[in-house]
Amino acid sequence: MKVHKCKQPKGLIYDYDEKPTKLDRNDIRSLERFELDEIWYWNTEGDYEGNGILVMRKGDLWDYHDMSHCSCYGPIDEAEFKGRYASYEAMLDACSEEFTTEFETITRYIKCEN
Repeated sequence: MKVHKCKQPKGLIYDYDEKPTKLDRNDIRSLERFELDEIWYWNTEGDYEGNGILVMRKGDLWDYHDMSHCSCYGPIDEAEFKGRYASYEAMLDACSEEFTTEFETITRYIKCEN
């Protein structure tokens, strides 16, 4: 699985104590159960919570996971890959305009790769 860490979109601040962080080895291992080809993400962690977006691709199927969480759970604890979308664009189209802001830096990263 190829892992891409992206920057948090500018101006998107949930809590001032949150700092950009990487997913740890256990988080990455947890995602391996889905046999994904690639993931893109940004993640922040604060004292009692965290936020972020995870985009997952397996073959031609795409899905995402909202990594917002409290201190009781980690960013990946409730992640699932259902392969709900046939393309990245279809996934973005299915999201609300407000939510697509959270995909901003991931979208730029994916467009640069293709």
